[in-house]
Amino acid sequence: MRITQQMITNTVNLNLQRSLSRYLGAETALSTGRRINTPSDDPLGTISSLNLRSDLSKNAQYRKNINQGMTWVQSYDSALAEAKAYIDTANELALAMSNATYDDVAREGAAAEIDSILTAMLELANSEVQGKYIFSGFRTDDASLTQYSNGVEFDGDDGQIMYKISSSANMMVNLNGADVFLQELSV
Repeated sequence: MRITQQMITNTVNLNLQRSLSRYLGAETALSTGRRINTPSDDPLGTISSLNLRSDLSKNAQYRKNINQGMTWVQSYDSALAEAKAYIDTANELALAMSNATYDDVAREGAAAEIDSILTAMLELANSEVQGKYIFSGFRTDDASLTQYSNGVEFDGDDGQIMYKISSSANMMVNLNGADVFLQELSV
């Protein structure tokens, strides 16, 4: 077979184009700081990279959910600690007033204090975190308890708010106001 000048020129041009293409690829990789700039650079690496980005995004969401859940739980802890203090005060007051040594004025004062404790308990029951009522179940836009002339009514529902904290675990973050504030106490 005879090698012509045209064949030699075509081979040299082809090799120059390949070298230039490799050079441009290396230059792009260096200037962007990425090994994979287009999916065709490394199809398997692209799939791995996309899976990694997806996992990182999920982990960031789990972290955000855990932080939000912890905010709710800390709010419950402080509200319930306050409620316990109010209940203890009301219990002590009721026991003290059961003694016959107190007159009507003292009893009226104690009744006024019990009324203020009830108001404070209603405020606790209608506590908010990030603009949401925490004791109302799914109805977080509505106050949990409402006081009427004949008593107190629960305006929420039984919904359990769950946050996904890992690929296989959920965390319940809310308490039901009816269960917390309207159940009979055993003292």
